[in-house]
Amino acid sequence: MAIPNLLTLSIYANSSSSATKARTMIDTSATWFPSWSIGGAIAGFVLFVGIAAFWHLWHSRGKKMKAMKSDIKARSTAQATAPNPELPNTPERPAPSSEAGQGDAQLPSLSPDEGTGDSRPSS
Repeated sequence: MAIPNLLTLSIYANSSSSATKARTMIDTSATWFPSWSIGGAIAGFVLFVGIAAFWHLWHSRGKKMKAMKSDIKARSTAQATAPNPELPNTPERPAPSSEAGQGDAQLPSLSPDEGTGDSRPSS
């Protein structure tokens, strides 16, 4: 969008005879042309910078979102494979077997005042 305007404005930077004739023609018949060409070049530059900034922000946001998704996936995979200590039959803590003589028997509990060295169970 800005390239044709910049090429036309290069007439004012050139000192050849053809550039002089072109400047005279522009100055007499199209007095609005230089100012609108400068405005178009500036608008093209601003548009380019805006698109470049938007692309950079969008691209960096995409990288962050991808990293967050992989982190969430890794956490959910780790939670799914991690043993749960609240479950009685985890591989690290197998259920007691009745062949060992323990069966469904419960251990007696101690009351708080029995913590003085006497380890007898309370009835």
